[in-house]
Amino acid sequence: MIFVRELEVWGYPGSKLSIEEIDRLVAEIGNELNFPETVLIPYHSIPDETDVENLSICLSEGELTPNAFVHFCSRQNLAVDIKDIRAASEFLTFSYGQKLAWLHLPTERDTDQYLATISQKLQQNSCSLIDPESLACLVP
Repeated sequence: MIFVRELEVWGYPGSKLSIEEIDRLVAEIGNELNFPETVLIPYHSIPDETDVENLSICLSEGELTPNAFVHFCSRQNLAVDIKDIRAASEFLTFSYGQKLAWLHLPTERDTDQYLATISQKLQQNSCSLIDPESLACLVP
């Protein structure tokens, strides 16, 4: 049995890629690093009520401000309504970044060398590598 460590590739806050751009970027990185298709898998987020709930939590805990939300929505021509799914999703993506892909890192490999190679390519493409278990940023 092969064990993998699941990591997440995220775009930097303030940037947003379309589904086509995500697919192209993931394919480019995967091909350049000679990854099988099962190692780097594109992630396509579909905005839903969870975004509204998460935004509400972030606002109530003071992590994000209502003024920043209003300003963002006005600049982006979005509904200035914290219950609007699209506005909530777009603001959270702008504020925290966008999950782009899962990285299934085989644990039987020399993970330090593997991560060094991956890290360089991700940084060149303005991406971070996040460990969802610890919420640690492995590649800033």
